[in-house]
Amino acid sequence: MPDVELKPQVYKDPRPKEFFDPFHQRVRDHQPEAIYEVTRVITVLHTHRFGSFDPEGLAWRGGRKPLLIVSDSTNRRVYKIQRGRDRRFGTRDDIVKSFGTHQYGFTTAEDVAVRGKHLFIVSSRQTFILETTLKGGLVKKIDISGLGITSASGITFAPGTDGGRSRLYLTASGVDNNVDPNENDGRLFELRFVEIP
Repeated sequence: MPDVELKPQVYKDPRPKEFFDPFHQRVRDHQPEAIYEVTRVITVLHTHRFGSFDPEGLAWRGGRKPLLIVSDSTNRRVYKIQRGRDRRFGTRDDIVKSFGTHQYGFTTAEDVAVRGKHLFIVSSRQTFILETTLKGGLVKKIDISGLGITSASGITFAPGTDGGRSRLYLTASGVDNNVDPNENDGRLFELRFVEIP
């Protein structure tokens, strides 16, 4: 992609100072009224080239053969994108493989996270997390129906607030703001896996 002259775009954080919880370090690092400047787009990966017209979620798997992993909400597929011979993402020689989540009961695939050689996928319409292999084979369905999660929208793994090395975080959008623009019921859940004997 040739260099394109772009005008800087400035974003000013509109949230009041009280919004930022001083307990969490990541929040403390984000100052209210901060201004961010975006000056250059590096790459645009056109997902329609490989059939994804509604990409929602994005994950990264590093290593010898790094992968970008995209979940598509409308066609209920997960795409794994590997760099081709030119060693760059977003070019015609990218290697793209995909699998459908509908075969496991998903009607949407909102977001995806990677842990080891497994993918964890959430849907805004189902009450379980889908755990699959990287190739799309079903490992298990993790029931979240009893947690009060309405419309799961995001998933990732990160260190726990209790000092744990790895916890699962889920976001829930609740009532869609297109349905009720005054609704503010989004939530973030931190989960710990517990082995049941």
